[in-house]
Amino acid sequence: MSNRIIQAINAMIMNPENITNVTKHENEYIFCYKGKYIWRILEPESPSNYDLYFYPDAETTSECQQLMEWPNVNFVRYNSKEIGTPEAKSSMAELATIVREKLFGMDEVIDDIISDALL
Repeated sequence: MSNRIIQAINAMIMNPENITNVTKHENEYIFCYKGKYIWRILEPESPSNYDLYFYPDAETTSECQQLMEWPNVNFVRYNSKEIGTPEAKSSMAELATIVREKLFGMDEVIDDIISDALL
């Protein structure tokens, strides 16, 4: 299964336009992928240990934040250290960066700056 989750993470990385509705709560980012899959990625205190959660019962990122406060929340957790491959760590780190950049609208900022060079 660990190979499949890395393939899925890499697919998200290759299709960042499908990452939407990013919200931040402390050191975690909640996001929607393809308008229907709710995920949460934690920025680790140690750069070698990323946690990625999938919430099958959440339909929106705000609903996910509310669900997280309930004791019996359904989720699937993937941990880069437990997967134990260099690709797991690097893929989760890259996904975390993309999600963080989405929150702050960096695509638009960078496109605007690059457009100055095209003048």
